[in-house]
Amino acid sequence: MEHPWKYYEKSVGMWVIESGRGVHSFPLDTTGLDVEGVAREYFHYFDDAMRALEGFFIITAVEYPPGEMVVASPTPLDLYQAKNKLLEAWKKDLSCKAWAPGAVYRGLTDVAVQVEDKMVSAGLPGVITVMFSGLPGSDRYVLVLATNCDIWLNKTISGADNPVGMVNSLKLKDALRRLEDALDGKVAYCATEYDGVAVNEVGFG
Repeated sequence: MEHPWKYYEKSVGMWVIESGRGVHSFPLDTTGLDVEGVAREYFHYFDDAMRALEGFFIITAVEYPPGEMVVASPTPLDLYQAKNKLLEAWKKDLSCKAWAPGAVYRGLTDVAVQVEDKMVSAGLPGVITVMFSGLPGSDRYVLVLATNCDIWLNKTISGADNPVGMVNSLKLKDALRRLEDALDGKVAYCATEYDGVAVNEVGFG
């Protein structure tokens, strides 16, 4: 079935959420670094963020560094196993002098789609991407939620009416607010690469 919304090469929307202050300051000196201690704090924040996204975003792939797959599955990942594999990837990367923990997470997003004359819920791949890492030059973590899809807009980038836009915009708004609460932080930056698309701290304006 044809839908008015589409996937694009560029970012339709991006939100950067900075956490509250943590124990570590990034980047870290890797000499004698207790990577497992760093991982405990990172995964504490990560677990809180994933609980905030529960019901909205399900991880099926982890990349570290970006573009290099640590683990992937057609079904939701076992996050315990995924975190262990990510930790092993970090340990292999400590030949550099300065380092910060992080990864890119891809998966399925729960969005509303229209099937014939009905609006239904569907878990679609590639609708959002999440990057979570230590923020260089600070003692905070940063979560970047980005989308290259205009399923959230009442009017698509091409100008077509999108009946599911309002419902999905509200889902995104709720997810961003929950992430701010979970990370004890706030949306510090938001942007789009498309003219005419309005973004603000709570989603698409």
